[in-house]
Amino acid sequence: MSNLSVKEKLELYKKIIKEPYKKSGYIWYEVEFSSLYELYRYLSMNPQVNMDIFKDQRSLMPLSTNLDFFEMEYDEALECLVGKYDKPIQELLKLRRDLSKTIYFPSLERNVVKALSGSRICLNSFITNNPKRFYRLERELEKKFITIHVNLSYNASITKDQILNRGALIYNLVKMLEDNNYVVELKTFVLLKISDEICYIKVRLKNRTEKFNLKNGVFPLLSVDFNRRIIFRVIESLNVKNTKWGTLYGSYINDFLTKELLSLSENDIYVPAPSDLGIEGMNLRDDIDSFLDYVNIKKYVNVNIK
Repeated sequence: MSNLSVKEKLELYKKIIKEPYKKSGYIWYEVEFSSLYELYRYLSMNPQVNMDIFKDQRSLMPLSTNLDFFEMEYDEALECLVGKYDKPIQELLKLRRDLSKTIYFPSLERNVVKALSGSRICLNSFITNNPKRFYRLERELEKKFITIHVNLSYNASITKDQILNRGALIYNLVKMLEDNNYVVELKTFVLLKISDEICYIKVRLKNRTEKFNLKNGVFPLLSVDFNRRIIFRVIESLNVKNTKWGTLYGSYINDFLTKELLSLSENDIYVPAPSDLGIEGMNLRDDIDSFLDYVNIKKYVNVNIK
């Protein structure tokens, strides 16, 4: 991607990075990626760093300088955007199995039933002269569309277990909705501010026509390095003005203000930071209850908690 001409790079930047604008008393620096691959493509071109603000780029700090803050080097994190992230997937699948023992929901997929007419004969019913001697598929219900917005911003005190449990619950939520006749679009965003400046970075993980790709899609949901390597690198390429961005990289915006600033649709599902969800990362059952209560899951799916 770095072989693109300057003109081609500028055209791509125009598509991804909006001109700064004023809204709700803040100056917004908004970036939107239609997929993880587009994010990978952008960063692979080595976009110009705002050196006036980011004289030392935290995104590129060696792992050895802070083993508690990072999980991997920047180059490794970049490759995780295109399917090279597999360390926590087994943990995620185990959590999903644990969830399936706790959450029960009836699937609305089409079922084969016995009927008076149909495409195939049921031999046993035919022999016993049962009038319902045919098999047919139940009528498929009309598809419903829903968007899930996941806030990937969080403060530095959030633990890896909190992130992992929330990631497992989000993954399970997508599967649950799809099994109940919803067409799901999964979008993530990071919203950070310093003084009167806001960085708003959006990344779509799944469009309406895609299945959720476990290997490609879970990196943003499960790894602290998606924020601390990838998102930090994007922020370093933005033309922010406040010099505090260079050391703080923005502060977390609380749940109430986030919803007020973004004006998300009431028909969509909003998933905030683990702390705002009540996810503590210690007891999965407690985290399940907090998560399902927050997203008001019974509005969408008939769920039974065992």
